[in-house]
Amino acid sequence: MSEHVLRRSQWVPRPVEEVFPFFERPENLERLTPGDLGFEILTPKPIAMRAGALIDYEVRPFGVRRRWRTRIESYEPPRRFTDVQVRGPYARWHHTHLFEAERGGTRLTDIVRYRLPFAPLGDLALPLVRRELDRIFDFRERAVAALFAPKGRKTMDIVLAGGSGFIGRHLTRLLLERGHRVSVLTRRTGSAPAGARELVWDGRSGGDWEKALDGCDAVVNLAGAGVADRPWTAAYRRKLVSSRLEPTRALVAAMARAAGKPRAFVSASAVGFYGDRGEQALDEDAARGEGFLAGLCADWEKEARRAEGLGVRTILLRLGVVLGRDGGALPKMLLPFKLALGGRLGSGKQWMPWIHVDDVVGLIAAALVDGAYRGVVNAVAPEAVTNAVYTRVLGRALRRPTPVPVPAFGLRLALGEMSGILLASQKVRPAAARRAGYGFRHPEIDAAMAELTSSPGLDPRAGEFPRISP
Repeated sequence: MSEHVLRRSQWVPRPVEEVFPFFERPENLERLTPGDLGFEILTPKPIAMRAGALIDYEVRPFGVRRRWRTRIESYEPPRRFTDVQVRGPYARWHHTHLFEAERGGTRLTDIVRYRLPFAPLGDLALPLVRRELDRIFDFRERAVAALFAPKGRKTMDIVLAGGSGFIGRHLTRLLLERGHRVSVLTRRTGSAPAGARELVWDGRSGGDWEKALDGCDAVVNLAGAGVADRPWTAAYRRKLVSSRLEPTRALVAAMARAAGKPRAFVSASAVGFYGDRGEQALDEDAARGEGFLAGLCADWEKEARRAEGLGVRTILLRLGVVLGRDGGALPKMLLPFKLALGGRLGSGKQWMPWIHVDDVVGLIAAALVDGAYRGVVNAVAPEAVTNAVYTRVLGRALRRPTPVPVPAFGLRLALGEMSGILLASQKVRPAAARRAGYGFRHPEIDAAMAELTSSPGLDPRAGEFPRISP
């Protein structure tokens, strides 16, 4: 019988002495649970939290009403408590709640160890269960963020270049969900996500759009043509360069002219900065590598760093391979794998720095408000994997064999220099994000891939989020 682990971590800007009392009251669990689960505590209130206490409630997992009994296994205020399922839908449910003082606030960590009933047949439902648990804990994180927002914090005015792209759409939804105001700079009207203000620009020159930067709180720059969208002809190389450097220059120039400077500037870059580095572990202080992409990333970051001279806290986000259902690298890979034609690329030994799109936008959102983020930040998952491991995990998630390796010489013949994206080895580590205390939602490739391939559609967090008051 397989045991599965769900781990979530979240920092809130309130002290442990203020946060723990909220969580030790079982009645408050209703405020942290999606309404469609029909959560209702049956134990008479008030409920005394202590080791050995039993709590009964009803819940509707997947629309089926179930009675659930929980026993408080351990209670160590204000640092931790643990509850276990006595009766309910799982074969085992063991939930540890940790509370740690960190940077003037509190690091909340949930570790859930669970087993599904009716093993081994029950494990066939694992992708569905994981998705539902992610949805529940996503709601919980948003509710906690709203409940324990910094006292006196105002909503932010954020200007976003590249907001109509894959990452930009996810980021805009998250920022709007958190109550911020988002202005999207776009070349095409009607392309910004619902709820955002559209401002037309050409990505090169000034104009009326600059007014949005004067007095805004933060600017995010995600502009740039996709490096894997087309073969690298001479013309497309020029587009890769101009689509990155020109918007970055225009944004920094607008900041320089603004009477009220933004407090933060997050500008995208890429792990291509490091080039092909074999087995070398690469933190943010690693030197630049060789090749076209390395040079392009270095020039891109140089333009963005000019904002530092204006007194603007600048974050350079070196993105790995971004995985999502509705964009990024994954959808392009699915067809050959579903046809059982997928396989490792080249030797498969090259390290592949990946990251779930949820963690990309989570890092950006954290960097906008947290002064611990400054300079280069590697946007990659903590678990480094080789291309061979990634291939096996994707094949296993799709229940397809992966028998067809693609030789390196074939990739070079077909793609030319662009094949370097697929064959380069970059063992990149998110050292800066870890130092800043970011808690990755998808730290491991197996669980991330299971979630991404479990169902089609967009990010399950999209949509209206009810406001919650403490």
